Amino acid sequence: MHQGDRDLLQLLGIFHVIYGAIAGIAGLATFAYMCALGFAAAVGDEGSALAGSIVVVIGVFVCAFFVLKGLVMAASGYGLMHHKWRALSQIGAGLACLNIPLGTALAVFTFIVLDRASVRALYASQPMPVPVAYRPQPTPRTTPRKTPDTRPDPMRFRVA
Repeated sequence: MHQGDRDLLQLLGIFHVIYGAIAGIAGLATFAYMCALGFAAAVGDEGSALAGSIVVVIGVFVCAFFVLKGLVMAASGYGLMHHKWRALSQIGAGLACLNIPLGTALAVFTFIVLDRASVRALYASQPMPVPVAYRPQPTPRTTPRKTPDTRPDPMRFRVA
């Protein structure tokens, strides 16, 4: 594992947390705006009250989506910084794809970094496999092996 991979995961984690905070704040702001719009539309007759309540219900669903997305992204950022929950980070990157262009750039960068073999090994808590060419050769034995001598006896084939 290179130090560069750890730095990239740390940076990605910070970006995911910031993105999650922005998504959560945007969800709450959207909820406040939709509620204000719904209550303003509800003034008047019965039809406008129904339209206002529909706007508020839509605002609740949009808010819930953005807040949930923000929580997933923040948890994904925490997981990236602490090398946990690789699948959650991939789900968060998939959710980030919905916001073009910045969310898509963050998602592509996240997928590229999480797909590296060294990062996978870090998440699996296994050492990185060493290529065959760099594996240390076994040390030669200092004591001879005790094997039976199977060579033919040179005196046996002597002509007298």
